[in-house]
Amino acid sequence: MVYSPKAKLYKYTAIVLIGLMNLNYCAAQEDSRQFMFFQLDWVHSDPLDRFGELLDDRKLNGIELSLVRQFKRKDAWFAGASFSSATIDKVVQGITTTKSGYWDISAVLRHYPRIGFWRIDPYVQVMGGLRRLSTVTTIEWSADETELIPEDRSTTPIFGLGIGATVRLGSSIHLNLTTAYQSSGATTYLIATGNQFGEPIDNFEEVFSITNTLKYQLGLTFLF
Repeated sequence: MVYSPKAKLYKYTAIVLIGLMNLNYCAAQEDSRQFMFFQLDWVHSDPLDRFGELLDDRKLNGIELSLVRQFKRKDAWFAGASFSSATIDKVVQGITTTKSGYWDISAVLRHYPRIGFWRIDPYVQVMGGLRRLSTVTTIEWSADETELIPEDRSTTPIFGLGIGATVRLGSSIHLNLTTAYQSSGATTYLIATGNQFGEPIDNFEEVFSITNTLKYQLGLTFLF
């Protein structure tokens, strides 16, 4: 079959239009995604105010896991939850270890203002939730037998405000940097006195204060 020049023009035009329609459809499908971030951070916290005085400016280290989801496509607002933990004190004597620390569980609201540049996307976020402080003694009787003895527990509300930025390392993985101030209610908890005597728990005393912290986070954010 022989096509006339005019028929060939119609044919090629139809092929180009179909191709453009497919590209537009794929772009629309991509734009319709509601992005979700999973974040894994190493956290270094400085205790503040009375909390810092009681801890003699000890540095608290831990981890944080966060999961936030975009409200709707092309939206700059994300909402989700985070979980973090940190150790305050640890005293070991033979097979017995007493450790105090806390974990936080918070709701997170994050906003990405449209001021990003290069591969950097800054954000601000607010958090609110609960802080659970606890002290536990662990006795390792053998490799197969461990006894856990709860010594002290308390819970207090927390509220936080943070700023941060993600740096795009690839299409679905970002470097995350965050600084956040966290304020808490006052509660009781146990801290180590520094005196070594008796059982490990004998080296702890009960105190009462707020537990405000300034924390610095470094980690990875996975986009999906």
